[in-house]
Amino acid sequence: QRETVSAESSQTDLPSLRKNVRLDESGEKNFILTEQVMKQAPQKSVHRKTWCGPYALAVWANQDYDVIYQLCRKALRQRVVTGMWNHEVERVTRRLDFRLIWKNQKAYSGSDKEPTVAKLRDILPPGRQFLVQITRHYISIDTSDWMACDNHHAKWIPLDEWEHRRAKVCKIAEVRKRGKKKNPLPSLSN
Repeated sequence: QRETVSAESSQTDLPSLRKNVRLDESGEKNFILTEQVMKQAPQKSVHRKTWCGPYALAVWANQDYDVIYQLCRKALRQRVVTGMWNHEVERVTRRLDFRLIWKNQKAYSGSDKEPTVAKLRDILPPGRQFLVQITRHYISIDTSDWMACDNHHAKWIPLDEWEHRRAKVCKIAEVRKRGKKKNPLPSLSN
């Protein structure tokens, strides 16, 4: 389902894909394509520990982790951002070009029992993106191809193969794009 294509070998001009080119371990420029859209996960930070909240936001903002981390610090007025509550995640997304629509997991499952991550495939509508809060952790799920991404792996993994698929789901937020915002991202020069 995934294939790696060298950016230099592509004869077609792909300006929308070129902005997402990353260097791999050998130093070559590569990008990953899926059937519908390119899947790119932000790289982990080399400057600090990579936390799940800012990482999940970086996935949907299509930005580097360090840029989103600085935005989190600024939006939350904290010197260091470690764990994040749902209201803090919501505050940061107000400065990004997407919004989160939070729903209790029961709204999707119709049951009083908390579903597991593995059950999300049965209850979430296909073709959408979600930020899912499991016990003390955030993950990003794309239901167009049923892939999950989090800061522990720093890559997209099929939901069926994700090692914590038995974790209980606490909250689900659908990720929806909104109109373009004026450059809310902080400069890393400071």
